[in-house]
This record gives sequence, C-alpha cells and structure tokens, in this order.
Amino acid sequence: MGCWGIKALESDEGLDIIIELEKILPKDGHLQLEKLSGGSKCWDAYGDVCEDGKVHTKPMVLAEVIMAYLDGEQYRLYGGSDKKSKEMNFAKITQFEGKRKTVMVIRNYLKDMLRRSRERSKEYQWNGWLKEENWIGWQGHVENLIKRLEELLEKEGDAIQFWNAGMQRAEKKQMMKLE
Repeated sequence: MGCWGIKALESDEGLDIIIELEKILPKDGHLQLEKLSGGSKCWDAYGDVCEDGKVHTKPMVLAEVIMAYLDGEQYRLYGGSDKKSKEMNFAKITQFEGKRKTVMVIRNYLKDMLRRSRERSKEYQWNGWLKEENWIGWQGHVENLIKRLEELLEKEGDAIQFWNAGMQRAEKKQMMKLE
C-alpha cells in the first residue's frame, strides 16, 4: 500500500516500525524512549539513504509515538482504531519517559531533515510528493512535531515524562470533582 497520508504512521514503513517496537516493549509497563530509539542505522541525518530504506521514518515515528502518549491517544499508533489498540502492546504501557538528550536528538534530526527536504524541493518539485498540498501538509506536520518536542525540552530535569497512567487517572478524578 505504501503511504496514504503525510505522517510516518500513515505508511507501511511506519506501521512496520511499530510492529518492530512492540517486540521490545517492557513487560512491566515502564517504557524508556531510549529502548525504542537505540541501535537504528537510520540516525545519520546527513546521508540520503540508509541500509534499510527508512531514512526519515523511524525518528518521525518516535516523535509521533511521543505525541500520541502526550495527547492520551495511543490508538493513533494503530491506524486510529481505539477498539483494536486496546489489544496491542502499546496499550499496556503505564509509564513512558525519556532523557532530554534523546528528545533533543530526535528534534535535531527532524529539523535537519526538514531543512534538507526544503533544499531538495528546489531540484525536485514538492520534494517528491505527488501533490503540492501533501508537500505543504507534511512540512506543517514536521514543524508541529519539532515545536512540540521543543516544548518538552523547556521542562526542567534530565527525564521527561510522556505518559503516566496513574497520574492521568488522578487528574481525571480531580477534573470530575471540580465539575
């Protein structure tokens, strides 16, 4: 099928990465971003091709995974089906955090990728996208990922919390009491 949208999780490669990542999710529910990002050959932001063909996909997937947890919408990791996502391993994560340095690496990768893609678009119309609206939408999506990662980097401390199910439940209860 290839790619049916502008996001990494709207591509076969992106969903393949989710399947790969599910295999290494911890059984105790406490996920570290570094566990997901480690060992990828695709982290060379200066090369146009990497060995497994996933040049931009893994860093974008990781940013999209972080955003899905921040928004409490993990079902986005499975093509948008909330019903199906409850059966998947990412739904069993109760805590998700990462180191500032790792978030910075992902943000920097995305910034460099966006810059290089814009430079390439001068030579290749819409940087290879078939429609201008997709090229524009993709740039906006990447800009939004970068912006949200930068917001995370403004937080204090070396560890950044993306998800804590216990905290989420407590916040919901508090909101219900206020209503």
